[in-house]
Amino acid sequence: MKALPKGAVTTRSPGALASAEASARPRSPWRVSISTWLEHEAVLGYVLMTPALLLIVVFIAYPFSLGVWLALTDKLVGKPAHFIGLRNFTHLFESQIFWRAVWNTVFFTFAATVLKTVLGMWLAVLLNRNIFGGLCGSEIPSWPCCPSSW
Repeated sequence: MKALPKGAVTTRSPGALASAEASARPRSPWRVSISTWLEHEAVLGYVLMTPALLLIVVFIAYPFSLGVWLALTDKLVGKPAHFIGLRNFTHLFESQIFWRAVWNTVFFTFAATVLKTVLGMWLAVLLNRNIFGGLCGSEIPSWPCCPSSW
């Protein structure tokens, strides 16, 4: 490093000057209090978790609890709710329409799962064979997916 001439004045970089001024300036008491609290890992963890927790409560816990409450009452639109306990469920389990809907759901779920698995395995075996003309031929069936990623 070269030695400076006798009358030369040294200057600091703007960042160093700003940081020196900022450290010399007294902080407001509430800022000091917050920063000391946030230095504790447990407090910082709760502070960072609060927004996610609020979203979960607003969009999951409240609708779930409201649904449970409505299931246990005889609420109709425009009328006050009266607690009736499990009577809604006893009516539901005695209904032929409910059991038909349950059967349709189970049958559709089972049939769709089996059909998709069999069809997927058949297509995988078909594409694994060398019947379409090598590597390029086995890629042809996936071409319709390409424009969505372009």
